[in-house]
Amino acid sequence: MSKVKSTFCVTFCDKDWHLIERCVDFIISQSIRPDKIVFTGSGLLEKTHLAYSLCLRLGKQFNEFNIITSPTRKLPGWARNNGSFFNQGNDEVISFCDVDDDIHPKKCEFIKKLFVNPEIDALVHNYGRPEMITFPSWEKVEDKDVLNVEPVLFVEPDPDPVPEGWFDIPRTNVMTENKQPVAHGPISIRGYVAKHFRYKENMSLGEDGIFCREIVNHPNFNLYYTPKKLIVYN
Repeated sequence: MSKVKSTFCVTFCDKDWHLIERCVDFIISQSIRPDKIVFTGSGLLEKTHLAYSLCLRLGKQFNEFNIITSPTRKLPGWARNNGSFFNQGNDEVISFCDVDDDIHPKKCEFIKKLFVNPEIDALVHNYGRPEMITFPSWEKVEDKDVLNVEPVLFVEPDPDPVPEGWFDIPRTNVMTENKQPVAHGPISIRGYVAKHFRYKENMSLGEDGIFCREIVNHPNFNLYYTPKKLIVYN
């Protein structure tokens, strides 16, 4: 396939840690499995040992795995920063996914294919909502083997302060050259990108947009977009 080493970073907290096994089922069922899986969880308190034991059992199904937990609740930026800490090699690509996401059965294969292109430092993709698409009927939405990508030119910031309900509606805040309607789901980044950029750890919402905007605004890094729906948010 390619020399790209793929890592899936699964983030969870005390409210959804019981979904870890479901998420791993999606990842195990990939047409090409990732080379490594990283679990990052927080807010687990007395459940820390239970969650760690579950991740340990599931992680052994992969060539490599890491488990990072905190008994106290952290925000999403903490999980992504820590999840990428051990995966910063130039040939490594880290894909972030929330534990309750439905994951496209060929996401890892697509990532490995796309990141053969040396121009792509980071990639955002489209996503579905449960009312828009039902796993595994991805083929009803698009040709599953088409891999169109284009550079992101601009990421519009969210309003400050953010109005209530702002993130409940899919929005177009990523501009590409052909100005197609664009949304962005969790990002995939090369390992060296994690060395240069950090997620804001003091935000519960909007940290993804800021992270993407920092990449786009940097003269030495390229953020790309694919309209392919690679996850369903639940």
